[in-house]
This record gives sequence, structure tokens and C-alpha cells, in this order.
Amino acid sequence: MTNRAFPMKNVIFCDAQKTPTGYDDEVLVDEITVNLIMILAGPPGQDQRRRLGAAVASPSTGILWNDEMDDFSTPHHPNAFGIPPSPANFIRPGKRPMSSQSPLIIFDKTPGNRAKRVLAVGGAGGSTIISGVAGVALHSLLLNANVKQAVDAPRLHNQLYPNTTSYEPNFPQAYLTDLKNRGHIMKRVQNLTVVTAAERAVDGQLYANSDFRKGEESSPAGY
Repeated sequence: MTNRAFPMKNVIFCDAQKTPTGYDDEVLVDEITVNLIMILAGPPGQDQRRRLGAAVASPSTGILWNDEMDDFSTPHHPNAFGIPPSPANFIRPGKRPMSSQSPLIIFDKTPGNRAKRVLAVGGAGGSTIISGVAGVALHSLLLNANVKQAVDAPRLHNQLYPNTTSYEPNFPQAYLTDLKNRGHIMKRVQNLTVVTAAERAVDGQLYANSDFRKGEESSPAGY
């Protein structure tokens, strides 16, 4: 019972979906839109958070201020996704807000191979970041997709509240049917999160893909 994975495993069923309370639903609130800047060599990225940030600009520079305070939960007020607030994320003096940002840097150190594979993945899109980043990593590492195939693949998302499973067009129908049979409430959406990924493949070459879901802004800023 000292192993945290043991009780977690007992609430997961492969053949049926449970109600939110069946998953010990202590939740973390986050908002809907963030920005990701992936820089392969340079200073850390910056985040304005939601569109137009705080909607207030600096009087001296004209630069929009961010609205990172909105990363905190507000008591008795669900966020834009309908997720109830989490007491663990309430505002406190000196505290940092929680975030759905889930950047990954994965090293595949194959024994005896000097050319080590490296995969870097990050996303923007509030609570959909987690499933988007995880999906790209799984396609790349487990399904042997290249970085473009992994990012372009249609995605799923379920965040417990609301208890629906969102899916993008062109998601394989066989999987959707199976999820419905397991009790999932399916909801079609045009686009989920926006993911950016870069990979150093085993041939030593660097490959990257900026998500087409971002539309005309999907082109990289430079190389």
C-alpha cells in the first residue's frame, strides 16, 4: 500500500468509463489559451496566456501585459471549460499558479549507438495541452511516426469535467465506436490543442513541425 501506483491502478478500467467521482476527482483549474515558443538554443520562452493577455498595455512600451494571475483558481467559479476550482490552486501570498503547460524533452539512449534520439514537444491550449503533448509523444515513440506525422495525427481529449471525450475530424471510426461502447460521450471538434515538436533523429538530422492547427501563424519564426 506504500506504492502510489497501486491504488491508482484499481480505479482504472479498460472496458468501461467511470463517473468523475470514481476517479477521486480533485481537480486543477486552468484556462483556455496560452502561447508556446519553442527555441532550440536560446533563452526561455515567454507566455502571454490568453488572447490579448490582460487586455492592458504598458503605457511606456505599448507591450501587452500577460494575465498569469488567471492561472489561479477562484473559489465557487468554474473555469471556461466547466472545471470546478481546486483548493490547491487558490491564490496565496508568495504562491505560483499551477498550469497545464507540459513540455517534454525525451532522450532515447540506445546502447552502443552514439547518435542519440531526442524529442522535444510542447503545446498551447489550456487543459488540452496535456493530452495533445502526450499524444504526439506516443505517436512518435511507440508508433514510430516521424515528427510531422505525430503532430498532424488527429487527437482525442477528455478532462473529466465536463465528462465528454472530444475528437478531431478524421479520427479512426473504429476507435470512436469502441469508446462509445465503453460509455464515453463523444463530441466532435474542429481542432484541439496546438503542438510544436522538434526531433533529432537517429541519423543525426534535426526535424521540426509547427502544427497546422494554428493556421496562417503555423510557420516557424526562423532558423
